[in-house]
Amino acid sequence: MRVKALAVPFALGMALTGVALSAPASFADTSAATVTLTETDNGTAVSVHTGDVIKVQLTGSRGNGLTWTWSTPTASSTDVLTQTDSASLADGSVTATFQANSNGTTVITSTKGCVPDPGHFCSHLMQQWNATVTVN
Repeated sequence: MRVKALAVPFALGMALTGVALSAPASFADTSAATVTLTETDNGTAVSVHTGDVIKVQLTGSRGNGLTWTWSTPTASSTDVLTQTDSASLADGSVTATFQANSNGTTVITSTKGCVPDPGHFCSHLMQQWNATVTVN
């Protein structure tokens, strides 16, 4: 009990003398946030911190001999965001995961286009998707 009784006056004395007390590195908060972006986030801007994870999930569609498929999302600056994973599904959906590496701003982009089955035809319409990510 004597040790506990001395800890508070010691900490108070250190604070009054301007000496900062901090937790050991093993107690530091190392949890990374995860931000998920979907079609509804088209054109938005998000801010994250170094170490955070950004997941992009874009939904394609298939029907009437046509598949509306998304390209794999890419970041304009791989120094700011590094792509760590991606997957494409038969229905045209894609997912991509990025790790925030360094301070800066980058734009994640993807394009949705039509892929016809044999005997079917697509329009040449393309849909752009983008989100601006700032890491600080």
